[in-house]
Amino acid sequence: MKTVKTIAIAAAFLALTVSATEAAAPLRVCFDDHDAPRSMKDGGKGYDIEIMTLVAHKIGRTLEPVWIETEPGMTEVDDSDLPLEPLAKGKCDAVASVPGDMALQGLYDKLALTEPYYGAAFELVGPDSLPNDLASLKKIKISVQNVSLANLVIARLDYDWTAQTTAKAQLAALDSGEAQAALIWGPSLGEFGRKPKAGFTPPPIFRWNEHVATRKSDEALRKEIDGALAELVASGKVKDILVKYGVPPHGAFAKVFSPQDLTTIRLTRN
Repeated sequence: MKTVKTIAIAAAFLALTVSATEAAAPLRVCFDDHDAPRSMKDGGKGYDIEIMTLVAHKIGRTLEPVWIETEPGMTEVDDSDLPLEPLAKGKCDAVASVPGDMALQGLYDKLALTEPYYGAAFELVGPDSLPNDLASLKKIKISVQNVSLANLVIARLDYDWTAQTTAKAQLAALDSGEAQAALIWGPSLGEFGRKPKAGFTPPPIFRWNEHVATRKSDEALRKEIDGALAELVASGKVKDILVKYGVPPHGAFAKVFSPQDLTTIRLTRN
């Protein structure tokens, strides 16, 4: 009996040890190593890093960044260079700031998204004299990022536009007078300390909601992350972090871009 009791105690201790080890397992999140203001390996800064650090803490883990080597350059919104392939291959547990299902592309069967936790959009940048609705910008030259959704929409509407390859170049065109307005991806503004036009509301065709991606099989983890994100949104922490990094602090939008919008382009505020 003593031997049986000893074995039972040892088994219980082992179970507790295993449980504690699992609880302490780090949350591995893939980050691009050069993607300001979202993530920068140099200094370990970025709003994605700060938000996911808080998420990890709330679910009883520590954050373990998994850095994915990238080159600085143009990033499109709906066809991004997010590190989703490494996530699908198991190199990490999650990827932050994923702009909806379209970003998953050929990985629909492997990855799934949390509920949205903030919104991001193309923002209008320019002098205070600019009107706050795009419909009134018909005769004003607008700087857009080459081959971006904003470029496509403005071209289809037959507006006057000039295209640059980066947000920095867009701002340079605006500051030099080559353009009188710019449509710039909101999160990019934080890197340059620029703000969107006051009072401007991005129309639905220029909006995306941002999610955290996990592997489909990690349903329990996804639910934990969802709960943590909901708490951070409700407490205002997500907004505070976005503001800290100069990102326009939109909550999740009720309506966002859909490919069908391109067949009947409307620049409304619905």
